[in-house]
Amino acid sequence: VSFNGSVWVPGAGIGHDARLIAEEFPDSEVSAFEISETAIHRATELGLPDNLKFFFADIFALDPGKCCDVWFEHTCFCAIYPEQREAYENAANTHLKPGGIFVGVFFIGTDFDPEQGPPYFSTETEVKGLFSKNFSLIDEWSPASCYPGREGQEKVYL
Repeated sequence: VSFNGSVWVPGAGIGHDARLIAEEFPDSEVSAFEISETAIHRATELGLPDNLKFFFADIFALDPGKCCDVWFEHTCFCAIYPEQREAYENAANTHLKPGGIFVGVFFIGTDFDPEQGPPYFSTETEVKGLFSKNFSLIDEWSPASCYPGREGQEKVYL
């Protein structure tokens, strides 16, 4: 599969997901957004493919004139405070081009205190309800491999 659009990865950390996307789709333009300068520095030290750029940015304050073809969520949603989740959904909706695709790998848990975190777990009902305002669910599945310690607790929504 080839893809030559723009992919945004919010809360990219040191860039594992962003790097994988950039390597799998070398004709794409991948932008990783991170609020930790330390994480960006570590990501840069690891080396970045030519089509991957890191930006020090607050995802809630991105330039409203900038848009992407794909918004890739993995671990940002569970890292922000639960009361920020509606603003997060709004940011994704605002910055996706018409016809753009939201791909999310969500931490779905039931054995955790919702006040404890990060990571803050979410439920399938919460995620589907929040994102159904502006997005249509195309498919969902449990990933074949997960973040260590989250086996059976992650869900992919497309």
